[in-house]
Amino acid sequence: MMNLVVFIFRLSAWWLIIEAIGFVMGINLLPFLDSFLPSLKRFREIHPISYFIIVKQLGFLLLTGLVFITGTITGLPWKLITILILIIFLGSAIKQRLFINFKPRPIIRQFFASIVPLIILSILRVMTPLYDSTEKPMDYVFISNFLKQDTLPFQNPWLKGVILNYYYLGQFLISILLYVTRISPEIGYNLFIGIIAVWILQTTYAFLEIVLFILRIDFKKTVKPFIVFAVVFGGNLYSVSKLITHGKYFYPDPTRVVPNAINEFPSYSIFLGDLHAHYINIAFTPVVWAIVYFILTTFLSWLRTRKQTAGIKHLLLALLLGVSLTTPLLINSWDIVPTAFLILSLILPLTKEYKSVLKIFKNPSKALLKLSPLFLTALGGLINIFLFQFYFMTPSKGFAFKPHNDFYYYLILWGQFLIPIIISLLIGLFVAIFYKKRALIASIGRISPFIIMGVLNILWASFIHLKGPFYGGAFYRANTVFKMYYAVWIPLGIIAFTLLPYALSMLVKTLPYSSVLRILSSLLLTAFILIPLPYFIVAFNDVLDPGIIDPTRYHAFKDKVKRLPESLDGTQYLHNISQGEYIIKKILTALTKSRNATILEITDWKSYSTFARMCTTTGNTCIIGWPLHPYQWHNGHVSKGFNYKTKRIITIDIPKRVEEIQRFYKHPYREIIEKYSVDFVVLAQKEIEFQRKNGVNPYTWIQNIQKLCPVNIKYEIPDKDFSTFYIFICE
Repeated sequence: MMNLVVFIFRLSAWWLIIEAIGFVMGINLLPFLDSFLPSLKRFREIHPISYFIIVKQLGFLLLTGLVFITGTITGLPWKLITILILIIFLGSAIKQRLFINFKPRPIIRQFFASIVPLIILSILRVMTPLYDSTEKPMDYVFISNFLKQDTLPFQNPWLKGVILNYYYLGQFLISILLYVTRISPEIGYNLFIGIIAVWILQTTYAFLEIVLFILRIDFKKTVKPFIVFAVVFGGNLYSVSKLITHGKYFYPDPTRVVPNAINEFPSYSIFLGDLHAHYINIAFTPVVWAIVYFILTTFLSWLRTRKQTAGIKHLLLALLLGVSLTTPLLINSWDIVPTAFLILSLILPLTKEYKSVLKIFKNPSKALLKLSPLFLTALGGLINIFLFQFYFMTPSKGFAFKPHNDFYYYLILWGQFLIPIIISLLIGLFVAIFYKKRALIASIGRISPFIIMGVLNILWASFIHLKGPFYGGAFYRANTVFKMYYAVWIPLGIIAFTLLPYALSMLVKTLPYSSVLRILSSLLLTAFILIPLPYFIVAFNDVLDPGIIDPTRYHAFKDKVKRLPESLDGTQYLHNISQGEYIIKKILTALTKSRNATILEITDWKSYSTFARMCTTTGNTCIIGWPLHPYQWHNGHVSKGFNYKTKRIITIDIPKRVEEIQRFYKHPYREIIEKYSVDFVVLAQKEIEFQRKNGVNPYTWIQNIQKLCPVNIKYEIPDKDFSTFYIFICE
């Protein structure tokens, strides 16, 4: 019990530091946001907690973007840059007395409201802590390896000597926060599954209040948490269909409705536990879209009302805001599509005001000065994107147009959101036509850009798909459907559950028999909010049941809770292979604690849960990790990439690297060690299994490698065939 209390206190301290980092960074944007976005300033006065969340999330994006830009340009160690930036921004916030703009009580309430779900999610994580499946090994090696690299751009930990060709700034943000808080990546990965989940809850709550602010209404404080929980932890109508037909299903099934594709949603990601790009980014994109909305909807009034030109400070802050707003595109580049749809839906109505715009441009110099903050916001974003794209080679070969019958699946995938939106629109039209009350239609019009963004994003995946590495195969559009559907879950969910009660209240006020209608509308609203939640029950049972509800395994769960936070170490999956594998991993971790080493181990195309496991679990670099991922990132077996040292374009032959490693474990040769500057060669369970399968005598092989790497560390393990595992040191 005492250990659990200590863990909760440690977790609370870590959470406080992490939240403070984002707030310290983001609060420096306050002068710009207040001066140029007066609607946001009004929002802060009405919804201080949500405004705090917005500022904080922008702060995390700003920190990540600035460290990336500065590190890429200067070549300085990113850890040093991080500390300097935090000191500068903290000093700036104190000097300008920006903290007085926020009352402490709402922030304290928000802290305690957030720490409770974080504690629960972190404790429950002990039942599924292992980094041995889905995208966990890849995400983990990114995070742990970044902590060992000094300079940007990063080397691919699963492709020695090549710059990482992936949108990795989400994992980099986690590495930054792990570095500052001194949390080890072994347990930090599992903690951040919960932290990202809480950020998603926070962002969803903030987006809910933004939508209410745009609609010019408000809900009771007790209603908002239920809406947020239903959107974040709910599922689609697949669960409801199974409930009606008394059918059973496993919790991933609702995410595989579209044949040969993926249709994930946030709650599945939370239970699954991948710190993947789409999951990290959904904690930020709704905030970014809200800021973009406020910027573009106030564009004309900004031009018309600004009497004075922006000062140097405001221009600098405009650059910084641009960095914040574009960093999500470097966390998950797929989100550029819904962002473009939102901007398009906001800009097109402004074309009606073209005469006003042209009138302003009659004095070009004056117009340029007034537009300078907007231009510099765009410039900051372009710098951020350009520096990332400079060393990035897209694995896509463009887009393909091919209609798909996804309309057949829309009801089961999106019915819980689209039906309330359609009902709200019909009510608005009914009240406007028959009772001449257009307030609801006007409100829907104000938030229509978000609805248009969501609908277009869904339709996009039905007609257009990316020509990625699997183009031509059965799963050629799996990634497109996956990323497009995932991005707009929260906006559509929040709009559905805010519009419906608003529309029903308008109907009650308009029609007679209001008391009866009020009861019926309350029942309808409750039903729609409850519809997504059966998925939560099933997923909770499938993922967490074995150690909590089952009495026979409750003691195992209790024992893991007693060993917190060590029981959150997800690299312990190597115990499932053998105890010796885990000991070898521990030795390599100790040997490479403060540096990035190159580890040679057996690998093939089967699964990264058991191959490339030593470099993955120790956060070091492989000659080749799981080969399928480098194949995806570079779009082919033989492709191009940037050399890590020379920054020149080189040819990458993935099958050749696999063959080189396998040839080495049949008969050691010096060329591979020199070519890839190998530091450690592993001979453990998987290497010995490979040698036996290929008729290699491990004892003879050991004698041969000792001529190349004479120093070794060996670990004796009881085994009927082979009792010693080796680490050969080749430095």
